[in-house]
Amino acid sequence: MQSAWFARSDVERMISDGTISDGKSIAAYALLLTSGALPGG
Repeated sequence: MQSAWFARSDVERMISDGTISDGKSIAAYALLLTSGALPGG
């Protein structure tokens, strides 16, 4: 497991291209987006 900071656009690109593919990470990102914690989310 690796931990690092990424720009929102990079995370979305990595999900789209399969770099990030584990369900827990994708679900956590979706939860973050729907929580309203991010601008524009």
